[in-house]
Amino acid sequence: MKFRSDYGFGSTQATLLALNAIIDFNVRYPVFIGKNASLKLTINDVVLERSISKGKMNVRLDTLQRYLREGENIVHVSYSQIKNSSYGLNFRWTSLTPNSSPDCTVDLSTKIDAPNRKVGETVRITTVVQNKTDTPLPMTVALIGIPAGASPQHWQLKEIQEKAQADFVEIDKNYVVFYFVGMNPKEKRTIHLDLRVEVPGTFQAPASCAYLYYTDEHKIWNDGAELEISP
Repeated sequence: MKFRSDYGFGSTQATLLALNAIIDFNVRYPVFIGKNASLKLTINDVVLERSISKGKMNVRLDTLQRYLREGENIVHVSYSQIKNSSYGLNFRWTSLTPNSSPDCTVDLSTKIDAPNRKVGETVRITTVVQNKTDTPLPMTVALIGIPAGASPQHWQLKEIQEKAQADFVEIDKNYVVFYFVGMNPKEKRTIHLDLRVEVPGTFQAPASCAYLYYTDEHKIWNDGAELEISP
């Protein structure tokens, strides 16, 4: 279970095998919960203990965050009067720009041409994705953060795909997503994205990232573009 991420256990095939193994284990070794069963959760030497109700223990995040600290946190889980059980422990946090993985095999740069624009104008974000290695890469993905107050132009997204600057393009929340079926050794892809400036205000886009589709745990991150829009 320690290898599970939000996207599963790696590739689709690996995830299916892992889920089948978990199901088979639960069938062979059913969970036993005693009458006075309890669960002890230790976070950085602070002990939280709860009795088990219907086989589950839920602790609200706002209860836990007071025990968390910046940097490394040590979490330990132990049971009493429970056999053959497993647990899931999920922590979520926010960062304007997460740390990049040194094992990411692609490079990414994003640049906004002018941080100040007026409503009705356009602003350009230039994206460069490059294979850092001397070998071909499989499916590569780049998520480019779009600042609120501006929006991509659908005709241009279609044109980017038709001109094969990217093999597939889609919009996902505040991102324009570029897919590259494969990248040749040291290949570089440059894409110019012209956004419509629509709403006055000061905005910062979510951080942009690039990674290989089947190794999404290794990403490279760029700061989100900042944009100030005047009426």
